[in-house]
Amino acid sequence: MPYTIKPCITEKELELRIAALSSMSPRELREEWGRVWGTACYSHNYALLRRRIAWRLRCLCYGGLAASAVTKAEQLADLTQLRERSPYVRCQSPKVQEQIIPAAPKAETVDSASPTARLATPGAFAKKAFNGRIYTVYALDGGRFAYDGATYKSLTAVAREIAGFRISGNRFFSTNTSFSTK
Repeated sequence: MPYTIKPCITEKELELRIAALSSMSPRELREEWGRVWGTACYSHNYALLRRRIAWRLRCLCYGGLAASAVTKAEQLADLTQLRERSPYVRCQSPKVQEQIIPAAPKAETVDSASPTARLATPGAFAKKAFNGRIYTVYALDGGRFAYDGATYKSLTAVAREIAGFRISGNRFFSTNTSFSTK
């Protein structure tokens, strides 16, 4: 979206539209967002919507950012600093993983406290002793998990089902547990 804009509303219209924002319902705010920004609005933070709509209306009235400000912002935006992938994905390369975990186990057994446990290979399983019973969870395709004949979207969902309260799946299965393919 261009930041330098050809002015298309008058100051009087600007004042009226900004004043009307404070009395708009949430539905009307989202509709106004669509008219002003030209995109769908999914936010439910109505104070932010009012401020962003007002900012955009001022841009439409006064012409937006100065060309010098746009140029300066482009100069400051060093694209080499932007991440193409998250650091978590970067750590999955074998070379980096060896640096982080010197004695990392092979593919057959993965310690559930390690970063690769979240990406357990299909067919791997984990056992957990809890309340005098042993629970077995199997990793499936697509990052899903199977437990007791049901499929769960995450290890946390399985841990919540077993424990009966909210708990991180990685934390719950980390004690004396490992994903194994044997």
